[in-house]
Amino acid sequence: MDQEVFIYLDDSGTLHDNAAGEVFVYAGYIFLSKREKDAALAKYRAAVRRLNKTPEKEFKAYGARGKDKRYLVSMLKNYESFSCVVNKKRVYESIMSSKKSIHRYKDYCIKRAAKAKLIDLINRKKINPNSPIVLRFFIDNQPTSTDGIYNLRESIREELSTGIANFDYGTFHKPLFNSSVTVHTKFCDSRISPLIQASDMLANCIFTKYNYRQKLNHNHNNHTEISLP
Repeated sequence: MDQEVFIYLDDSGTLHDNAAGEVFVYAGYIFLSKREKDAALAKYRAAVRRLNKTPEKEFKAYGARGKDKRYLVSMLKNYESFSCVVNKKRVYESIMSSKKSIHRYKDYCIKRAAKAKLIDLINRKKINPNSPIVLRFFIDNQPTSTDGIYNLRESIREELSTGIANFDYGTFHKPLFNSSVTVHTKFCDSRISPLIQASDMLANCIFTKYNYRQKLNHNHNNHTEISLP
C-alpha cells in the first residue's frame, strides 16, 4: 500500500520590502496517515470550541489574543510540523520588485521547507524512501506563479523523484525517493479548512517569535525549521 502524507500550509507576514516585520514565514503540519490527520482535525476543532468559537467559522490568528494562539498551537504540538523563515533583507531586490518573481520565490520556499521535513522524517524512519508515496498539499489560497518552467506540483515531484541538476554549478541533487512519488496540490479557502487555520496559528506564532522575540510553545522534537535565503 502506498504511503499517504497530508501537508497543510499557511503563511504569516508579507513578502514585500515595505511590509512590516523582518521576516516572512511559511508553516504547517504534516500527517502521516488519514487517521492521524482526522485525529488532529478533531482535536483542533475541540480546542476552538473550548475558546467559545464556532469551528465552522474561521478563527484567524490576526487579531486573536496571544494566549489563545499559543493555546491552539500547543494542542497540536505533538504532531509533525515545519516552517520556513525568510529574512526579507537578504532576498534579492530583483525578486522583491516583481510580483511574479515573489510568487515563484514563495513556491520555492514551500518546496524547500517540505523537502527538509521529508528528509527529517526519512532519517527518523517515519517515512520509507523505498516505498511509493502520495503527498497531498493543502495550501491557503494565494496567487500562483505562471512564468516558471514547472508549476509547484511538478517542481516538487521532480525534485523528490528524479532529482535536480544545477547546470550553472555542475551539481546534481539526488532524489529523496527510490520509488514512485505522486504529488497533489490544492489551494484552499481557509474558512472551510480548520487545519489550514491551525497552520495560520503556527505561522503567526513563529512570525511573532522572530519579530517580537516572544516564546513559542511547541515540541521542537517534531518541528523542522529552515531559514532562507
